[in-house]
Amino acid sequence: MINEEVIVLKYLTKLKNSSAGLRGYLESYPLTSFFVMAYLFSWVVLIPFILSQWGIFPKTKAFHIFFFANAFAGPMLAACIMFRTLEGKKSWKKVRKSILTTKVGLKWYLFTLIVIPAAMFLGMVIVNGKIPTFRDLNFEFFITYLFSFVAIFFLGGPLPEETGWRGFALPRLQSKFGPLKATLLLSVLWAFWHLPHFLTAAQRG
Repeated sequence: MINEEVIVLKYLTKLKNSSAGLRGYLESYPLTSFFVMAYLFSWVVLIPFILSQWGIFPKTKAFHIFFFANAFAGPMLAACIMFRTLEGKKSWKKVRKSILTTKVGLKWYLFTLIVIPAAMFLGMVIVNGKIPTFRDLNFEFFITYLFSFVAIFFLGGPLPEETGWRGFALPRLQSKFGPLKATLLLSVLWAFWHLPHFLTAAQRG
């Protein structure tokens, strides 16, 4: 009986030490930990979708759930783990508050509403070799686009992804490298994170 208690005690001690070791690593290397988890979680989740697109798994729409889940399972889940580890239970309130912040200055609203659409328009001109027209747009298109936008925003990439990239990673990168270098570095890591998407036709791969 005593030997069994000793064995159990040793196991619990070892488990506690390993947990403390993992937590210590997350606290010591928060950015590295975040990016490793974001990549690992997302890429593992995407495997069933990729295999279905390649014909190894049945090519059914059921596997599309893995395509949309990769943003939740990657950047968002990694951010949740890191926020909880570094800042405790109340950290998520701060994240929600930052997401809902609207007081960012007029120049950023103008940038979002003018510069970004202009850049997208210029990109379409360059890619297509001509100025796009709007004569084929109709009411049905706008309704479909509106619902698609809402669904993709909340269930696709924008909201869950940016919780990780901009909510967790960018502020910490900026504290190390400054705004410009941090943004450039994050853009490279963000782009490379999408690599598995281009293994299928889902994003013209």
